[in-house]
Amino acid sequence: MTSALTFQNTNFDVVERNNQIYLDAYQIGTALGYTDPRTAVRKIFNRNKDEFTNGMTMTVNLTVNGINNSLRSKSTRFFSLRGAHLIAMFARTSIAKQFRKWVLDILDKETQASLPIQPRPIIKQQPNWPTSFRTEWDLSSFNFFNNHIRYIAFDIEPIANRYCACFRFKDELGNLIHVGQRLGDAGYFESSDIEELWVMVIKYCALCNAKAVYF
Repeated sequence: MTSALTFQNTNFDVVERNNQIYLDAYQIGTALGYTDPRTAVRKIFNRNKDEFTNGMTMTVNLTVNGINNSLRSKSTRFFSLRGAHLIAMFARTSIAKQFRKWVLDILDKETQASLPIQPRPIIKQQPNWPTSFRTEWDLSSFNFFNNHIRYIAFDIEPIANRYCACFRFKDELGNLIHVGQRLGDAGYFESSDIEELWVMVIKYCALCNAKAVYF
């Protein structure tokens, strides 16, 4: 498992717990470009606590040097890679997108290194199972890379051993916008559990409708 990580000019102090990597909240805020990293990350977390599972964050009591070289205990918050990615999803800094991609790349490598390769059965599409969904939602618009876009539809399709859901958008002129088909891209989700995928889809629909999706 990785013991040291660096994103651009930020070197992370990595903590390992239950075979997961955890990153210091202060260093996450620094990597995201905040002038007051600890406060910025704390505010993001407090505003969106319900989005974080128990495994995404933890507090650790660290022993640090105090006054006159005396030792004292300091409570420090850490986030797992998934937790760090979620913090970056809510961040509005210009570097947040690059940070999200960096975290996902590390997560992919750690997952591949820690899990044994086991063949999984291919999902067979049922004859009556609908894979394409369309709905009119033209009144819902929000900012997407400095452009106003509108949600028009999404597709759900079984591919190999997972289900894939991809949202589709159009700009103000009615031109289709390609969002991307990679895990972590805006509007693209994957899961081997169809019910879990629907939960992600419904949450994303709610965020779009609330105009609370940031890119």
